[in-house]
Amino acid sequence: MGTAKKIGAIALLIGVFAGFDLGIYGFFTKRCIDTSSEEMQKYSVELHRYMPFEEGSEAVKADTELRLSGDLPVLDGAAALYPVFSGVVNSVYPEDCVHFENGEFTADSALHYTNTIGAYKAVADGDADVIFCAKPNDEQLAYAEEKGAELEMVPIGREAFVFYRK
Repeated sequence: MGTAKKIGAIALLIGVFAGFDLGIYGFFTKRCIDTSSEEMQKYSVELHRYMPFEEGSEAVKADTELRLSGDLPVLDGAAALYPVFSGVVNSVYPEDCVHFENGEFTADSALHYTNTIGAYKAVADGDADVIFCAKPNDEQLAYAEEKGAELEMVPIGREAFVFYRK
């Protein structure tokens, strides 16, 4: 068998497996999970697991003497970083600053969670003071500029994608 035929056979085999995978996903897996539903969006980040000041919370509580009071900065951010900024609140904010009702943080809460897009909008609109998320895209930068908001980026970490084949 020639090299071209071998490459063609391998490509065909890859195509068959990819088609099979997509078929299984489309016909079975995707039907089981509606990730766009309002209820699924509420539970995509398990806020209750990292709710500051609650018994049994997994939110980090640093042993520090620093305690904020008065006009507190409002924190918001991305789903992936919610455990980080809820830990900040849990460690240095007063216990009465977090208000959560009907599955959402209230407007007067010092802790919010609106995701990356919502957090950039909130900081540009003046509804949040510090946000924890990935770098803004061009649209988010343009919105902040339009609102007259000056964004100061302070890196707190790096992310990476790791692909593992078993």
